[in-house]
Amino acid sequence: MSQPVKVGLAVIAAVIGLVIVYKVVTAIVGTLIGLIIPLAILGGIGLVVYGLVSRNSLPGGRRFLP
Repeated sequence: MSQPVKVGLAVIAAVIGLVIVYKVVTAIVGTLIGLIIPLAILGGIGLVVYGLVSRNSLPGGRRFLP
């Protein structure tokens, strides 16, 4: 096999490999975002409910400067 044919096949293999890696990474990131967003929403709702139920949900309170 001549050198230009080897280079051509290597370039084609590299492009196909990059496309496969890109699709796998986007699928993983999409799955993570699909899990994180609902968990963040549930966490926010839980924090609001906890704040309504517990009067001492956050330490401190209103403090004014002298």
